[in-house]
Amino acid sequence: MRGLLRKDWYMILTDCRASLIVDLVFVVYAAFVTWSSPFFCYPFLFAGFLPMTLLSVDEKERWQSYCAALPVATFKVVAVKYFVGLAAVTGMLGLEMLMMALGGALMPGRGAIPVALLLAAAPVGLLPPALMLPLMFRYGAAKARVLYLALIGGIVGLQVFLFGSDGAPMALAPRAAALAPLLCLSMLALYAASFAAAVFLLRGRRQT
Repeated sequence: MRGLLRKDWYMILTDCRASLIVDLVFVVYAAFVTWSSPFFCYPFLFAGFLPMTLLSVDEKERWQSYCAALPVATFKVVAVKYFVGLAAVTGMLGLEMLMMALGGALMPGRGAIPVALLLAAAPVGLLPPALMLPLMFRYGAAKARVLYLALIGGIVGLQVFLFGSDGAPMALAPRAAALAPLLCLSMLALYAASFAAAVFLLRGRRQT
C-alpha cells in the first residue's frame, strides 16, 4: 500500500499542481483579505475532488487494467484513494487554521478566528468523494462524470444554506458550532459506507 500512496503522491505533484495553486490562493485570500464563507469553504471542496482527479489520471493511463494484473488487493486500491481524500481535507483544515491564525495575528482588528465555521465547512469536502468514488470505480471516470455538475450545484447550495451568502460568516458562528459535530459524524459515516460500496463495486467490475 505504501507503493500506491507513493504513486499518488508523485501524481499530485505532477498532475494536480494547478489545483494546489488554486487552493492556496483561496486560503491566502480568506486569511488575509476576507473571511467570507465562499473563500474558506471552496478549498475543502477542491481538496475533496483530489482523489477523483487521481482516479481520472489512472484511467487515462490505463493504470486500473495494469493494477488488476498485480498482486494488489482490491481493498488497498480503494483505500488509497479514500485515504488521499481524507488526508487532503484534514490537511486543508490545518492549513486554513494556521493561515487564519497568522492573518489574525497580523491584523488584530479582524476579531476571533472562525474555528466553528471551519469545523463545519471541512466535512463538506468529503461529500464529493463519498458520492463519486464508488461510481467511478464501478463505471469509470468518464461515465461517472455526469454526476459532477449536479454535485457541484448541490454542494454550493448546501454551503449557502449553512453559511449564508451575505459575506458575514462570523454572525453564523453559533449555527456552525451547533452543526459541526453532527456534520462531522454524519459525513464520516457516509464516507465509511461509501468506501465499503466502492470495494464491493470494484470487485464486481473486475469479475465481469
